[in-house]
Amino acid sequence: MLASVLRSRAVQASACRRFASVQASTPTSKAVLTPDASAEKTKPSEDEAHDAYLHRPVTYPLDKIKVVLLENIHPRAKEVFEREGYTVETHKRAMSGEELARVGGDAHILGIRSKTQLDPDFFSTVGWHEHRLWAVGCFCIGTNQVALPAAAATGIPVFNAPFSNTRSVAEKTLSEIIALHRKLFLRSTELHQGIWTKSATGAHEVRGTTLGIVGYGRIGSQVSVLAELLGMKVVFYDPVKCLPLGNARQVDTLEELLGMADAVTLHVPATSTTKKMINRETIAQMKDGALLVNNARGTVIDIDAAKEAVESGKIAGMAVDVFPKEPAKNGEPFDTPLRGLPNVILTPHIGGSTEEAQGNIAVEVATKLVRYINDGSTTTSTNTPEIDMLPIRNNSMRILHMHQNVPGVLSKIHSVLSDYGINVTSQYLQSDPRHGYIALEVEKFHAKVVTRELEKIKETIFLRTII
Repeated sequence: MLASVLRSRAVQASACRRFASVQASTPTSKAVLTPDASAEKTKPSEDEAHDAYLHRPVTYPLDKIKVVLLENIHPRAKEVFEREGYTVETHKRAMSGEELARVGGDAHILGIRSKTQLDPDFFSTVGWHEHRLWAVGCFCIGTNQVALPAAAATGIPVFNAPFSNTRSVAEKTLSEIIALHRKLFLRSTELHQGIWTKSATGAHEVRGTTLGIVGYGRIGSQVSVLAELLGMKVVFYDPVKCLPLGNARQVDTLEELLGMADAVTLHVPATSTTKKMINRETIAQMKDGALLVNNARGTVIDIDAAKEAVESGKIAGMAVDVFPKEPAKNGEPFDTPLRGLPNVILTPHIGGSTEEAQGNIAVEVATKLVRYINDGSTTTSTNTPEIDMLPIRNNSMRILHMHQNVPGVLSKIHSVLSDYGINVTSQYLQSDPRHGYIALEVEKFHAKVVTRELEKIKETIFLRTII
């Protein structure tokens, strides 16, 4: 059933372009820009209804903006949207298939976390419902669960929160390094089993040891600062030249780092380059008895190779928060070759799961989405050109036009506006190799006729007006 629906939607998508705009009227002497003569007399026309919102920098009556939040997103996100007047619908679980297409296609904004998968088939369907999807918010760090090129091809920017859980992950990492050095998890497990083992063998202070950080981005650099405060020596490897914080030192190769670190912590994204970067070969380059911590992505460690290294004593302890395959929801069975190994801390992908981090993520992503809806700003969008927009000026309106990045599109847009005598007071343009995004601030006009003409530009992907 879903396959037939998706094929049908795909056929529609190939014949149509995304178009979402609303109407606003201002007095004009041009006959072509006046409301239709056939408008109903017993109730306000659409244009008259939207006139009441001309003082609000939004595309729609506020309560008509529908937000759907899945996966039990922190309530602070709902608060941000409701302060704007948006209508918010929340769900505690992830969705998939026809249910996801139905719910997502009925929203202007869709908010997800890491379990809901938005694949190309999803984006081929959501653009043709009565309520067209305008933006996606990933209320988490990564966007691996979203087909970003497919979203961009339908003019849907995707926002995430790359900064908000930095402290939470960094603190967890340091606490695990201390716990592994002191064998705290092993001793605790033994006591729960009724075994008393008071011993200093293999237990060490972290002061004076060397911490190797792989990936010196936001989280890696924060770990660096905290580790130095504990008296650790810090070296890091990153393929990009980075400014070290404190006394941290960048090394030239991963092999060099692995050969000198007493503990190695990973803070890299999931890419083809980082896939199984910790494997039998790289584990062999580590110091005997070193520790390994992974709070990054489940694909960066070869789990079977790591298991062998722990069993042989090559690795003295591990802390792992992310796995190649993870359950879709709480309560589902979980298994990994690392289960039952001594001095191995396993946690269920909770690196950023603190009340503070989730609240910060909720506010960060929701605020970005509000700025896009209200102003057209795409700052920090993960898949579309970025434009940082100021609030719309009085007595102006804004045209947002996402298009294929080919020569001549801007000329076509300006020709349409010129034909209708519309003056452009300012414009902002950014592009990437495939897409262009332009925001034009213009004098207010009757949107219906002009936006229809702009829609006819064959390179148009998405069109929206803000009044």
